[in-house]
Amino acid sequence: MLDEKNKMISYRVIDGEMMKLYKNFIKTIQIYPRGEGSLVKFILEYEKASDEAWDPELIKEAAMEIFNKLDVFLLK
Repeated sequence: MLDEKNKMISYRVIDGEMMKLYKNFIKTIQIYPRGEGSLVKFILEYEKASDEAWDPELIKEAAMEIFNKLDVFLLK
């Protein structure tokens, strides 16, 4: 889903290995303009298919690393 007015994009995983672990897996990124820059909000919504599914901490950490590197790049 793309919401240009609110500067937000969401996407749902619909196939593949992730769907063996999770009933639902949705990532949302929203941008909030702040002065000369912006604030990025990353939301990860998921429902485990079983107790064997891991908490997706690695995905959250990877997203933070990507956003931080993008920030450094854009500020050069």
